[in-house]
Amino acid sequence: MGEHVQKIVEMHGSNKRLDVFLTEVLENGGVEGYSRTSIRRSIEQGLVAVNAVPELDPSRRLRYGDRVDASLALKEASIAPNSQMDIPVLFENEHIIVIDKPAGIQMHPSSTERLSTVVNWALAHFPPIALVGEDALRAGVVHRLDRNTSGVLVLAKTALAFSELKSLFQNRQVQKVYHALVFGHVPSAEGEITFPLTQRVGTLKRMAVRNPGAFHGTMREAFTAYELRERFQDFDLLALFPRTGRTHQIRVHLAALGHPVVGDHLYGGRKAKGSTLASRQLLHASQLSFELFGEQHAYRTQLPADFQNAIASLPPYEAVDAETEDS
Repeated sequence: MGEHVQKIVEMHGSNKRLDVFLTEVLENGGVEGYSRTSIRRSIEQGLVAVNAVPELDPSRRLRYGDRVDASLALKEASIAPNSQMDIPVLFENEHIIVIDKPAGIQMHPSSTERLSTVVNWALAHFPPIALVGEDALRAGVVHRLDRNTSGVLVLAKTALAFSELKSLFQNRQVQKVYHALVFGHVPSAEGEITFPLTQRVGTLKRMAVRNPGAFHGTMREAFTAYELRERFQDFDLLALFPRTGRTHQIRVHLAALGHPVVGDHLYGGRKAKGSTLASRQLLHASQLSFELFGEQHAYRTQLPADFQNAIASLPPYEAVDAETEDS
């Protein structure tokens, strides 16, 4: 379990940053295993409230008399290796591991999932990875896939590779291709979705900003190109090319376009909740390519069985004859 903190800010804590305050509270209480980075992430995940209101900003300045309630994520020292998980390895050298992540496996331990994550698996098979990265909870992780998104993922095995890969992702020098089955038919055979994204206050949920000029909150640019791969009677299979890597970007962009991912209960609305075609969002990271230390890397995976079975069950597209329709 994680650590629960309830604390009233005293005079000496006034004007301190929230993350600094919580770090000092834990240290003074003799609680080990929580770095300031992990505390900051707990705040950003909505696990901390100030005066009963969720607070997502680690730099929030506290005032005398504020009440801080925190349910911090699992402390770093409790991460356990798990050798029982089956995750296919596509490539490995001294610097990186490339895997084909199955759907249903989250990236790293949390207060609700302690043992069956990509990090738990990596620690069992490559123990030195525990020292790689800025946060032991995310050892080796330089990018992520949502729990119910499958596909190609690269982990760093060395600090040098971690630093270089992080730079490649930040500078958009990694090429990514996803495939998604979506409800309805997209307006054109190819296009780009450019809505900026913002985070809903008090949640991890993102939303697209359709009118940025009239929006006064914090938003981040996001770009997702798409191409139609196959059309079915009530669905489209799309290839997607995200140019940015925002949380939930593809899912939010497709929902904003009016064509949510099949099985996406978070962003798919009534369409997804009323469909029995898939038990998870049919989104798959199909390809990943980049250059690392002068060597070209390119990896491709097939759609997993549940995705292929869903496609195989769909009736083919039949164009409606406009003349017949009007008669």
